[in-house]
Amino acid sequence: MIFAHKIKKKQALPCFQEDLSTELLALQSNMNEAYCRLNYTTDPVLIDSCIYEINAASLRYEYLLSKVKASR
Repeated sequence: MIFAHKIKKKQALPCFQEDLSTELLALQSNMNEAYCRLNYTTDPVLIDSCIYEINAASLRYEYLLSKVKASR
């Protein structure tokens, strides 16, 4: 499907800056919890689950951090 108009990049509004920062802090906490679970897990399936969770959180963290930096 071809669009006739170009899609403009949306800039983060100042009020969303706080939301991104808050989400970054929450994501850091979630990553720390996932690392703790990984340290105490012995079941291979749960180990894989922790690794996937950590990888997904890391990618999301990098994305949100780049958004915060770009909005400054």
